Amino acid sequence: MKDNRTKMTWATTIPSKGVDIFTANFMLACLNETGYRKLILKSDNEPAIIALKNEVKAQAKGIEIILQEAPTGDHSANGSVEVAVRDEKRQARALSSELEENLGKMDGKHPMLTWLSRHAAFCLGRFSIKTMARLPIK
Repeated sequence: MKDNRTKMTWATTIPSKGVDIFTANFMLACLNETGYRKLILKSDNEPAIIALKNEVKAQAKGIEIILQEAPTGDHSANGSVEVAVRDEKRQARALSSELEENLGKMDGKHPMLTWLSRHAAFCLGRFSIKTMARLPIK
């Protein structure tokens, strides 16, 4: 997930595509972390992600969610998210390499991999230098 206003990102590994309690709760926690009370939840038009967004909207309390899908084949519509995914994967590979160098090889089901994905996004969001659009002062 990516907040286009603050450039903050969130990532995790998920058990499967589509609707499940773990993924819906993760998305709800991310949305609550933003503090927004009204937002647009945008994605591509893959049926599994649309079903997940509908579930998150149904469960969200105190947040008005507008669902939006990017047009089919319009890669520029999700360009900033694609860049965020690329950067998070790069950071996760670097962390994984360091862990394996110090702790040994991990199999693909190791619980550390869920943490690693989240930590990679956390590091990029908290410690990267980004330019932000000026927000109006109230």
